[in-house]
Parts: sequence; structure tokens; C-alpha cells
Amino acid sequence: MKHWTTQAERRLAEFLQERVALTGEGAEVFKREMRSHIYEEAERTDGEDINLMKLENILGRLGLDHSSKFKSAEKRIALRGGQFGNFRLWAFGVVVPLIVLIFEIISSFCGSAFFDPVPSWWHAALIATVPLTNYFLMRGIFIERSRIEGVAAGFALIVASFYGLMFLPLIVLSLLALLLLGLGILSLSPILAALSTWRIGRIARMRVTDPQRYTSGWHMGVAAALTAIVLLEGPSVWTRANLLNAVSEEEESATAIARLRVFHSESSLLKACYEGNRGFSTGTDISGWILGGWKIATEVFDVESNEPLDSERVRSVFFRVTGKPFNSLQVPDLSRGANLLGRSNPLDDFEFDENLGGDDVAMRVRHLDLAQSRFDGHLDPVSQLGYGEWTMVFRNRSSTAKEARCQVRLPHGGHVSRLTLWVNGEPREAAFNSISKVKAAYRAVAVVQRQDPVLVNVSGPDTVMVQCFPVPPQGEMKIRLGITAP
Repeated sequence: MKHWTTQAERRLAEFLQERVALTGEGAEVFKREMRSHIYEEAERTDGEDINLMKLENILGRLGLDHSSKFKSAEKRIALRGGQFGNFRLWAFGVVVPLIVLIFEIISSFCGSAFFDPVPSWWHAALIATVPLTNYFLMRGIFIERSRIEGVAAGFALIVASFYGLMFLPLIVLSLLALLLLGLGILSLSPILAALSTWRIGRIARMRVTDPQRYTSGWHMGVAAALTAIVLLEGPSVWTRANLLNAVSEEEESATAIARLRVFHSESSLLKACYEGNRGFSTGTDISGWILGGWKIATEVFDVESNEPLDSERVRSVFFRVTGKPFNSLQVPDLSRGANLLGRSNPLDDFEFDENLGGDDVAMRVRHLDLAQSRFDGHLDPVSQLGYGEWTMVFRNRSSTAKEARCQVRLPHGGHVSRLTLWVNGEPREAAFNSISKVKAAYRAVAVVQRQDPVLVNVSGPDTVMVQCFPVPPQGEMKIRLGITAP
């Protein structure tokens, strides 16, 4: 039997550690098989001693010819470790990411609190490639197709890393939530999925028959993933970056608005209108989170102050860029998958309306619509006056009471001469008084007592504002305006 020098034994141990990245019982068996195979090759060499130079020659020959015994053993152990030997990779690389994705689509839990990681079905499909790819890699379905394995591993790693980095600022809050409430696994899963995907990719590279083709495929997968992310989030990031300059008072504001008129994402602009110091949601989109929304995670520990955007300026920018008032469009929807199940997002029902009883129409309120509208008019040629009655029915589809607010443009010289509110199916006529008194009475009855008032007050030239509260949950409120004009 050959005599091994100390340097040769140390080099062999280092080689086995570098060559075999697997863990568990199966990996130890494989290492013993590999060591035995190297010893067999060493016994065939000339001389009584195996020194460092002879060992390097043996390792070089084995690495060059890829003997069938050597490679088949590696594949067998790699597959065994992937399929049965590593529960954590299966859990955090496949099962948990898929469950969390489905949960977020249905509930928008993270989207309501921090940022929306799944704003569209394209994003959902992109995220789903991570657990699905990891499943195929661990099952070894494309083990004989090195390039395909490389493409899949590279694509999944970039997508998983992208989402893992976005959730990294929440890691402290996630650990606290995991300890106290058990919910931290939702925000920890992208980070754990990224680590598991990296590990699965390493295992896949070990077992392929052609490492060079695997590497070229891996680069193709990385490029494809980066392209997909840029296509999905590039317009939003561009819009958000220019929006930050547009709401400033600096000279860059006009230039930023000009750039936004050339190209922008209207959905990102609209979402920004409902954020900030006058918005109802702390959630944002991916681009808003990347460009500064993540700082809200540090506010819990008073590490850094995150000054919210001025919502009024953002809404002004929206109008200057699109030519449309922000509240002329539907409120950004966070329900997504919940709509597929025939129900609304339960988190939407707890929306806080800070403009209740205020002086502005402000933002649109979710699940509150003008369900019916009818106008009946009459012209009197003798008095040369026109009189019309506009009947409106507001419908509330949520489980909480809402305030209906709208602006009505009157004919030139016109005024509201009659106001009727239906209470329990019975029409009730409104009284007239000074603006200050009726507004004080409305706030006392609507905001404090929550009893069926309606208010009409002048908000501008030939314009009045109509407010009525509460529109009951899953119910309707009917009002009628009598308008007289010369």
C-alpha cells in the first residue's frame, strides 16, 4: 500500500471539501466513495510514496476524463440530497414561497402595510418561477440538459435575490413578529427563499454532465431575469424618481414634469396620490419602496425620520402630467385574487377617511359609488327661470359606513333651492342657514352622532359641494337637489 505524505493528505482533504458542497449523510457516503476511488488511482502509480505532486496529477486526470463511476456517484448523491436529504431546501425553496405568494395575492397583507410585492399577475408569474424552478432542479428533471438547468438556476436566483433584498429592511421587524405573533415568516420567506435558491443552484451545478454549458446557460438565465424585472419595474422606477424631483420647490421640478409628460406610469402616479401625509394607506408599490419607502421600517426604532410626500403636490403633479384630476379615476385596487373569490379585500373595509366632514372632496373612497343618477328639468317661459331636480343614489359596498362627497357644477347664476334626503324610505326636506352654522351642525350630527345628515355648501364660482353621511354598510343613501337658474 502506498505511503501518503502529510502534505498530500491535507491537499486531499481540501479537495474533498471544495469538490463536494453537499451536506448530510448522503454527502458523507459520497466523500468516502470519492476518497476510495482516488486511493485506487494512487495504487496504480509508480513508486512507494504519494506526495503532493503525484496527488495533483491524479486529481487532474480525474477532473479531465470525468470517469463514469465518478460522475454517476456524484449525480446519485446529489439527487438523493436534493430529494430526500434536505428538508429545509424543500420547505424554504419550494413550499413556503408558494404558500406565501398565494396568501399575498388573496389578502394583500404586505401590500396594505408596507409595499405591494405582487401588483399584477405578471409579477405573480415572475415570483412563481422561483418555487417551480427549485422544484424541477431538486427533482433533477433536466439533469442531462446542462444548459437548461443553468438557465433555470440563473433566472430563479436573480428573481429570488431581487425580492429577498427588498424584504431585507424588514428583517428585524420580521424576527420580532415571528417571536411575538408568529407572522414574521411571511416577510422572512423571500430572504430564506433567496438563500435556498442559491444553495439549490450550487447542487445543480455539481451534478451536471457539462459544467461549461451549465455556466453559459446560467448567464443567459441571469440576463433574462434582469430583463424581465426591468420591463416590469423600469417604468415605475422612472416615474417615481422624477416624481421626487417634481414635488420639490427646486428648479428641477419643471424639468421633471416635462420628462413625465414624455413617459410615465399612470398607475404609479395614481398610487402615489393616495400615499403621503394626506393619504389613507402606508403601503406603496415596488418602485416607491425601492426609492425610500423602506425607511418606514426604521421609524419603529427612531433610527431615521422618513418625511412622507406632500400628497397635495403629488396630486397637482398628477393633474399637470395627465390632464386628469386624480379622484376622477378609480382608487388603486389591492384586492386582486380576492376578487376572483367573489369577495373584497377585508383590509379595505378598515380604510381611514381623514377628510370626513372636511371642506374638500379629496380622495375617492373605496367601495362607494354613485349607483343611480337622474335629472328632471322644467323651463318656465313666463318667469324665464329653469328648475331641475337631480336625484342621486350612493351605494356603499363595504362593511363600514362611508361619507359620500361630490362637487356639482351649477348653471351660470344658478343656486340650490331645495334639498331632500331619504331617511328610512321617507323624504325629509333640508333647512337653510349660514355656511358656518350648517357646517357646524353637519359635523356634530355626522361625525359625532352619525345620524343621516346631508350638507350642501358653496365651494367655488357656480360650484357647490354635497356631503352626506353615513352611507350605511352594504346599503344606499338617496338625495335630491333642486336647482334654479335664470
